[in-house]
Amino acid sequence: MTTCAKCNAHWTGLRIEHCTVCHQTFTGATAGDMHRTGDHSVFEGDDRRRCLTAVEMREKGMVRNDRGIWTTGRNSDGGGTWWL
Repeated sequence: MTTCAKCNAHWTGLRIEHCTVCHQTFTGATAGDMHRTGDHSVFEGDDRRRCLTAVEMREKGMVRNDRGIWTTGRNSDGGGTWWL
């Protein structure tokens, strides 16, 4: 089991990602990448690189699985909910 020293979230799994900025946990790189928006080279303003809010992630189709971990909301073939 892995635990974040700053927020005390804990998880298991080899592909799990935990954001060190917003402290949300994701099923893997795809979901983790989905929760970020903005331009890498912009540090201020509307186009700055930042984490999406929970509302924004839901609007994008992301969902939390039964363990409370954010998923892309779709399985690899583009259909259905991914409950990993």
